[in-house]
Amino acid sequence: GTAFLRQLFRLKNLSVFLSSAIIQNGMICFLQTFYVLIIIMTYCVGFLLEEGMVFASDTRTNAGLDQVAIASKMHIFEVKNERVIVLLTAGNLAITQSVVNSLKLKLSDTENKHLNNVGSLFEAAALVGDEMRATFARDGSFLKDHDIDFNASILIGGQIKGEVPRLFNVYAAGNFIEIN
Repeated sequence: GTAFLRQLFRLKNLSVFLSSAIIQNGMICFLQTFYVLIIIMTYCVGFLLEEGMVFASDTRTNAGLDQVAIASKMHIFEVKNERVIVLLTAGNLAITQSVVNSLKLKLSDTENKHLNNVGSLFEAAALVGDEMRATFARDGSFLKDHDIDFNASILIGGQIKGEVPRLFNVYAAGNFIEIN
C-alpha cells in the first residue's frame, strides 16, 4: 500500500520497474492479474484492486530555483452512501482546472446530467470527455496561436451504488478508455 507508493515515487527509472509496460502518449500502463497501475507523467496514479481503489497525486505545478507552486490535482465528488468519484489531473494546469471547475459549476443544474447524478461511471467519464472537448473548442485556437499544445489527461474512477469500482483515462481529445 503506502510503502509501495512511496517507493514507486522514489524510482528514477520507471521503465526498469515496469519493464513489461505499454507506453502510449506519455502514459505508462502496467497490467497485472489483480490490478492495473496507470501513471500519467508520474504525477497521478490510480490502482483498481479487488478490494477497492487507491488514488494518489502530487501537488507540484512547477519548480524554479527559488519558486515551487502547488495546486491540488485530486478532486473528489461524493454523495454520501451513493457515490464517490475521483478525478486526478495531469498536463496543462489551466486546461485541467477549467475542466474541473466547469464540472463543479454544473453540479447545481437539476435539469441536466452532472457527476452527482449520472447513472454510471461510464457516463461520468463521458461528461469529463465532453467538458475536455468544450474547453478545447473555447481555448484550443488561442493556445495554438501561442505555440502551446492542448495537453491534458484526467483519470476518473470511483464507484456508484450498484456498480463495481471502475477506472477510466480521459485523453485531451475527450475520448477515453476503461481500465479493467
